[in-house]
Amino acid sequence: MTVLLNGFPVLDDRLAFGFQSDPQFLTTGPRFPNGGRQTNPLRTLPLMVFTFTYNNQTLTDIQQIREMYYDVDGANGSFLMKDFIKPEMINRQIGVGDTVETDFQITLPIGSSKSKVIKHIQPGTLRVFLDGVETFDFTEALGLTTLGSAPGSGVIISIHCGYYYRVKFDQDRFPAARIAAPNPTGKIQNLTATEQPE
Repeated sequence: MTVLLNGFPVLDDRLAFGFQSDPQFLTTGPRFPNGGRQTNPLRTLPLMVFTFTYNNQTLTDIQQIREMYYDVDGANGSFLMKDFIKPEMINRQIGVGDTVETDFQITLPIGSSKSKVIKHIQPGTLRVFLDGVETFDFTEALGLTTLGSAPGSGVIISIHCGYYYRVKFDQDRFPAARIAAPNPTGKIQNLTATEQPE
């Protein structure tokens, strides 16, 4: 049975583990005769591209991935999946108290100076800390964490949580092949899914 989170189906973590993740920027610009290139970024944050890399997969697992493919109408619909290079955030600072603000958006660090908004938090994993002391007085919706009262001035708000990317398959055809012997297994070739900007 497919699990839904924020209205999107979630790919089972065991199956998501078979996908390799690669950050992808998008640049454009002319190449010069000397081999140089003038580049212009079309986006400042990379999107994650997930490629299925397992061979000799059980037919049951391939059927489950194909079921997700059917559920989201191939390349048409979105689903959620984890990146097992970095499946969770630990001690991630999301804000500093000012005695007024109670809402703090969860973001994922990108490199040393950038971040992207994360809206799909794995249920049951979010923990919130005020100056290192855990608090249970909060709610969360689409990554926005709302504390029951405003933290004092200078108080560090940090979190631990698992999270998902919202992605779409890139193919209109599901590229799977069955291998018959000696044990029935299968292979998925060139199946990719790309993160969708939130």
